Amino acid sequence: MFIILCFVNVETNKSLNLLLGIHPRNYWSLIVGIPCSWLVHNSWSHLWKNLIPFIMFGMIACSKTNIIRLISFCIIVGGIGTWLFSPDNTVTVGSSVVIYGFYGWTLFFGLIHRNILWFLISIITIYYTNHYLYGLFTLNNSNPAWLVHLFGFIGGFLGSSGGRMDE
Repeated sequence: MFIILCFVNVETNKSLNLLLGIHPRNYWSLIVGIPCSWLVHNSWSHLWKNLIPFIMFGMIACSKTNIIRLISFCIIVGGIGTWLFSPDNTVTVGSSVVIYGFYGWTLFFGLIHRNILWFLISIITIYYTNHYLYGLFTLNNSNPAWLVHLFGFIGGFLGSSGGRMDE
């Protein structure tokens, strides 16, 4: 799905951004953009930069939680936060909302469920992926991506509190 939508978006001069992206405080975007924007990418480079962490963090999360529920949490919390707080005349697309949600889930799952193995996985994740923390707090008003990162992360944190913990 990612590849097909990226091909269409690149070949149509980013027309899917207008149709499926998150446009702040636009009601069409509230209904269509929030659930669909994570599937659309601006370029092949944008897609490939998102695909590896999406698969990596997704496989980690998939082993311990309902992945559809977690992705839904990230999309809803991240999308609504971005929709409410992004600057006017911006469009947000990309799977970063889910990637940062997976990241937040991975960091907090072990702590919330008081599981030493998952706590260690959280620490290892922080060590090897600390550049993602930078993406949470890159306060740049001309690029609203940090908002989708932050709210996706919050969605992952909220999702980690209700996930299953198989012993």
